[in-house]
Parts: sequence; structure tokens; C-alpha cells
Amino acid sequence: MTQRLSIARRDCRRPASLRARLQGPGVAGIKVRVYDAGSIRLGPILSIGGQVMRYNRGVARKTVSRGVSRAEWVQAALEILNKAGVEHVTIHRLARDLGISRSGFYWHFENRDELLRVLLDFWSRELTEVITKNVDVAALDPKSRLEKAAQMVLDHDLARYELAIRHWALSDKGAARAVRSVNSIRIDFIRASFAELGFSGDDLEMRAMLFTCYTSLESPMFVEISRKQRRALIGKRVDLLTRRQADLHPRSANLAIREQ
Repeated sequence: MTQRLSIARRDCRRPASLRARLQGPGVAGIKVRVYDAGSIRLGPILSIGGQVMRYNRGVARKTVSRGVSRAEWVQAALEILNKAGVEHVTIHRLARDLGISRSGFYWHFENRDELLRVLLDFWSRELTEVITKNVDVAALDPKSRLEKAAQMVLDHDLARYELAIRHWALSDKGAARAVRSVNSIRIDFIRASFAELGFSGDDLEMRAMLFTCYTSLESPMFVEISRKQRRALIGKRVDLLTRRQADLHPRSANLAIREQ
């Protein structure tokens, strides 16, 4: 049920008076954000119950409505990034899509730049470290570890923002640094698995790069391939990359031995 709190216009021009009004009987515990008297911007104001107080300009009242969490702002921003690109990730569009006043954004973020940093951090941590720092994955033998990593990317759609983030990195230094960092983390993790299998030098680097690139970009590039088909190909792909050259071309290997 929507509750309304009337506020006198004179209070809107006096931050101290307004703060006292909002912390009076019946509204105790409300966290109040009061800006300079020349530009009063009072929303959102979070109540104890987790509801948000929004100020409607031209109407001297506060309306209590559903709050939008930080996670919801981030998720909405990621969806816009994925569909339209970083230039369309604006506070105005986010507020419109979420059906809330733009002022709600500032309860969770200082500005748009902070939100963009959060998006890069989410991509770097949530969609990469969920594998690279997973103790259960690390405990597997190297071949099973490679298969499990590919399965997790598929099952949890961990590559869903790859193209958008990498396109962003072409024109933004901060995004480019994040991409380089994530590339390094992923390659190091995969390289270690192939190294345990006995590969080294160019054979090691080639396999680590091929596995990482294909696993990261398979889903956004080959949308016409069903998940069932992709899952069936994981084992075959790992088998191919973990075979040694002699296993791939036994006849050539035998000829080389005979010539020696």
C-alpha cells in the first residue's frame, strides 16, 4: 500500500528543516540525503523497511515505493551494454527501463563512471574467477578440469557479455586494461592444465590460446549451434587438444622413427 508524507514547500528550501521533518514522528530511521538549498535533490531516501522515498518536483509530498537494488541497476546496465553498446548505458535509459526516478541511481553509485567500473569488475570476477578460483575445479585431473571449465561456460552462459565487453575495449582504456587482465588470468589457468599434461613451448601456448579463444567466443559467435551439440563437442575438442602430434599422425611418426 502506498504511503504519502506531505512536506511544506518552505521545508524544501531549508535542508536542516527538511531533515528534521523527515526524521520526525512516524518516519524515524529514514536515511536522508539533503543537497544544497539551491538545488534540493532528495531521492531516493531509504526507509528501515527497504522502501524508497521519491520526491516529485512540483508536488510537496514524498511517495514510498519499491526500491531498486544495486544488483538490479548493474543487471539492467549489462543488458543494455550487451544489446546496444556502452554508449547507451546512461542513467536516463536505466531509470526508464527500471521504471524509477533517475535519482535512485545515486543511492548506489557516485556517477556513471563508477557504474561502468562495476560492470568491468563483475565481468572480470563473476564470469571468470567462478572457474579460475573454483577449488572443486582445481581438484580435478587436468583433462577433466578443461572439460569442466568448458561445461561451466556453457551451462552458466559465462560468455554472454564477451563481444560487448571486447568491443567496448576497442575505444576505452579502462575496458582494454580489464580485457588484458582477464585474458591473462584465463590463459594462465588453461596453460597450467596443459602443462600438467606434459606440453611445453609452442605446443603449450598454441593449445592454451586455442582452448581459451574458442571457449570464450563459441556461444556468441555460433548462435545457430544448439546447446546439446555444443555439449557433445566439448569432449571431442578436449581430446583433440590433449593429443600429442604422434597420436594425431601415427604413420608420419613411424616414418620419422624409421628414417632415424
